[in-house]
Amino acid sequence: MFVPILRNLARQPVRSALTILGIAIGVLALVVVGALSTQLSRIVAHSERVQGAVLAFVQQSAAARLQNRRQQLQTELRRIDGVAAVIPEVVVPYDFGPGERERFGPPRLIFGLPPAAAQNVHSMLTIGAGTDDISKLPRTVVVGSDFANSQGDGVGAVISLYGSSYRIAGIFEQSFTIFDSAVIAPLSDAQRMLSQALPFSLAARSKPADLVTNFALVLRPHADPSLVAGRVNLIDGLRASDPKRVSAGLEATTKVFDSIVYGAALIALIIGSLSIVNTMTTAVRERTREIGIRKAIGASDGAILTEFIVESALVGACGGIFGIAAGLVLCALLNAHAQAQGTLQLFDITAGLALGALAFSIVLGAVSGLPSAWTAARLNPTEALRRL
Repeated sequence: MFVPILRNLARQPVRSALTILGIAIGVLALVVVGALSTQLSRIVAHSERVQGAVLAFVQQSAAARLQNRRQQLQTELRRIDGVAAVIPEVVVPYDFGPGERERFGPPRLIFGLPPAAAQNVHSMLTIGAGTDDISKLPRTVVVGSDFANSQGDGVGAVISLYGSSYRIAGIFEQSFTIFDSAVIAPLSDAQRMLSQALPFSLAARSKPADLVTNFALVLRPHADPSLVAGRVNLIDGLRASDPKRVSAGLEATTKVFDSIVYGAALIALIIGSLSIVNTMTTAVRERTREIGIRKAIGASDGAILTEFIVESALVGACGGIFGIAAGLVLCALLNAHAQAQGTLQLFDITAGLALGALAFSIVLGAVSGLPSAWTAARLNPTEALRRL
């Protein structure tokens, strides 16, 4: 059956090629947006896991952190019902000055963590090279995979942080979190960096050891993060973010984005299906006498119907294969460019996505060719033979 079908498609090579191209473009759009959606869902899932480890993230106002109130604030936070521990942290931008160069994805940050917080972060991330134990190594840091790629640095390389040299002791594997583009340093080193970033008049009134930009709250079992966040917000100079609300916002944004991108992809596929309808309708009209002859010598309606459905399904399959191949190449190029720039790699084509796109294109081709196949099968052989 396939040889005659291929011969029929070769009769009008330009028309067949254009029809396949229309399907391929639609499948390409579906594969790319599907890969984007898959990756975004993975990023959201990993972010939720990180937020689950740091159950409450407290940000300190500029006025509070510059008045040597660290101990007082920590004491107030410990008194909140449900808080098991309070961990001070420092977060400063890597590119300090006029601004970070243009890049896509989260900003590159320097996290200054005490041993307790560093242990929590390390438990969520996987070290890919070197070591993540920098507690006894002076002037050493651990960096994320995107940061290392953007800088072209490996384990043992020396980088400059706020005018001081630090050696990269380890590199984390990609985790699809903000730590991929970050530097993790000891808390005391980050406090000195923060002191350098402050105006001289303010830095002179503050001790580096008292400088923190936020507190991570470790909650007791069964404590309500929303309730704890609400109590933290009552403390002057502190602002708490509710992990549940942040996760809900991320999930809602992802769902809206999925609806938009899949809608756009389906529109492209509908356009491709219309091209199949047009091609198969024209093919039936051109092959009317051939169909009449075949039916006159005994071909059944079912055989004619099957041939045309298989032909349109084959067109859809060819378009699907070319579209998937183009999607793989395009996503690989975009991810390679993002990796070289040290930004988020936003596309992930899974085997399930590729097989689903191929199956969808085949079904789309078969369904689109069904009306024309039905018309061909119902042709009266006598009337068909009378036509030119």
